[in-house]
Amino acid sequence: MEKVFVSVPEAAHAMGLSVDYIYDLINDGKIPAQKFGRRKLIPIGWLHQQSHYIEPHTAHKNQSGHRAKRSFSRAAERANT
Repeated sequence: MEKVFVSVPEAAHAMGLSVDYIYDLINDGKIPAQKFGRRKLIPIGWLHQQSHYIEPHTAHKNQSGHRAKRSFSRAAERANT
């Protein structure tokens, strides 16, 4: 059976973003998620659609060495238009 949803930690790892930032994007409505009990799961189809916008290994890093949050925000905004 093929996987239909991924967990927030799995999506964060795949996108090269933090788990907290993924939750922020879900709460802002930029990432679709389904709630199953206490868990929020992201449709794997949506994640695959975003793959051409997201380049986690080349994402810009800020002065503290963390990936810049805005790189995904822009991609999510383009995908939602």
